[in-house]
Parts: sequence; structure tokens; C-alpha cells
Amino acid sequence: MHLTFPPSIKFCHRLYAPSRKLRSLTLPEMEPIQYGSMWLFSHGEFDEESAPVHTMTVGAARPSDLDEPAVAAFLHAAKKDEMIAKVRNVSKRLHDAEIEVFGEKWAKSWWVGVPNCDTVNDAYNFGQMVWLHNIVKSWGLLDYAKERYTSTFDTNLKKWDFDKPAKENIDKMRGGWGYQPGIAYEPGKDYTKYLEHVPEENKEKVLEAIQFAYKYCSSSSDKSSIEVPAEWETAYDMRPWLEFPRQK
Repeated sequence: MHLTFPPSIKFCHRLYAPSRKLRSLTLPEMEPIQYGSMWLFSHGEFDEESAPVHTMTVGAARPSDLDEPAVAAFLHAAKKDEMIAKVRNVSKRLHDAEIEVFGEKWAKSWWVGVPNCDTVNDAYNFGQMVWLHNIVKSWGLLDYAKERYTSTFDTNLKKWDFDKPAKENIDKMRGGWGYQPGIAYEPGKDYTKYLEHVPEENKEKVLEAIQFAYKYCSSSSDKSSIEVPAEWETAYDMRPWLEFPRQK
């Protein structure tokens, strides 16, 4: 079997505070944060066509945040074959967990026809909303999904002027770190016109995924009736204190 790194998790942050489910899927071989680094070092072994990884950003807030990536680098250099085998084992479990939740067909086709912000005229990044739904249900990454949703979609929606073209709104929000594409889903609006290229058998599931992402992740949704499974809760948090930008 040609096994590549699960396409969703390679973009995930907060591995310093993984969900219980994610940790259960990476153990006993390694902790989630080690897996994130180890896979990057081993990428060429799993996906030769798009393997080159020339830059790795750790995002350290203090020197100790470099410990785990440094250990992963040492282990990869000293025990390369053993580490590659472990990465392969973990990758397979992550893939199997996704298939167990959604089935092979959804895992291979959920993005087909789902619009992303590919041009300056696109307001909705529905592809990422469905992706957030997938990583929460597959690996319990709720805290990460909430941060992603609120910091991007909720924030952009508050600044969006629907009387102006998308390009004008986007141009207005550029600057600093740049524009992170997409605005939040709003309950009651009809979004079916945006899904005209989605296969008929996926349309209902895509809409449900978008609604799920809003319900569980948006800062404006009513979460009073939401029950969060224990396996989605944080297993541990490696931060001794909040990094500087988040200190209030």
C-alpha cells in the first residue's frame, strides 16, 4: 500500500496540547508533537513526488519549545530506519481512524467541487470548514478547529460589507499578516448555489459538515446543548505559560 501522510493533520497546530484521541493514535511510538516533526524529516519516504521539505517552522515562544523538535531530529538522524517505520505505523492508524469515522468514499472525495477562496472574488472557504469538521471527528482536534474558525472566519465576517464586492472587502483586510481567506457560515442563509459542482451524493454531507463546523467552532454559535466527547478533550498542555501574544 502506498501510504502518504494523512492530508489533514499535516497542517495542524496545537500538537503541544493534543486531544486524547490524537495522542491515543500516535502512542506508543511517539507523542503527537514528535510525530509532526518526524513526519517532515521522513516526508521523502512516503511521497517522493512532492517530498521536498526544505523549511520547518517550529513557532517557538521560548527556548524550551525547541526541545521536542530537536529530540525528533536527533532520533531521525541516529535511528532513521526505526523512526521511519514508527512514522509509517502512526500514519496508518491516523488514516484508519479517518476511514472508520467516514468511510473510504468520503475520505477520498469530500473536497470534490467544494469551493475554496481560490480567487479574489471568493468569500467562502467551505473547503476548510469541511476539513475542520473532518479533523475534529477523526482525531478530536476541536481546540485547534475552534482557534482556526474564530480567528479567521468569525473575524473576517465582522469586517465584511455585503454591499461591496468580495475583492474590495479582501483588499480592505490585507496588511499585517495578510488576509486569511474566508468568512463564517451564517445560519438561515441558503448556500446551495455555492455547491453546484459538488457531487450530488456529497452535497447533504458537505452542508452538514459546514453546519457542524459552525456549531462546534464559531464564537457566535450556541454551545449550551453541545456535549464534547471525552476523547476530544485536551490530553495535556506542554506550555508552562501562555506565549507572549496571548497574554492578557
